[in-house]
Amino acid sequence: MFRLVFDPNGAPAQPSSPDATLTTSDDASEVVEITFWQSVEAGGTPAEYRAYLERYPNGSFMALAQARLASTSRDRARSPDPSIELAFWNSIKDSEDPAMFLAYLEKYPDGEFRSLAEIGRRAADAPSGLASLSGLLKSAFSTDAEHLHS
Repeated sequence: MFRLVFDPNGAPAQPSSPDATLTTSDDASEVVEITFWQSVEAGGTPAEYRAYLERYPNGSFMALAQARLASTSRDRARSPDPSIELAFWNSIKDSEDPAMFLAYLEKYPDGEFRSLAEIGRRAADAPSGLASLSGLLKSAFSTDAEHLHS
């Protein structure tokens, strides 16, 4: 049973520990921040890191959020859209001009189609089998014809 007794001449009641309420409130907000941070880490997207920094600009994980945000920005800058390389490759893959394959190799030295570009460059440089046979035949017959007419 609980009884409340009012004493009009008594001193005002003080909480037993003024810091106790503050600490409990601080602990609760720290738990909320940690939980929020864990969800940000699980997602790992730039938008989530920005949301954390907006909510907790001076939070416990501020430096880490900024570093991860910067890291994702650098990674995106280094990793261009792979469809661009594919479009480039599709535009040159049937070319007979070795300069086109060289251009691909210069732009994408470690590209997905590097091996094919090297093969294409060598094939474009070398005369085709039919063209070289045709050239040999022409030179053989033109030499024989010149000797016969002389």
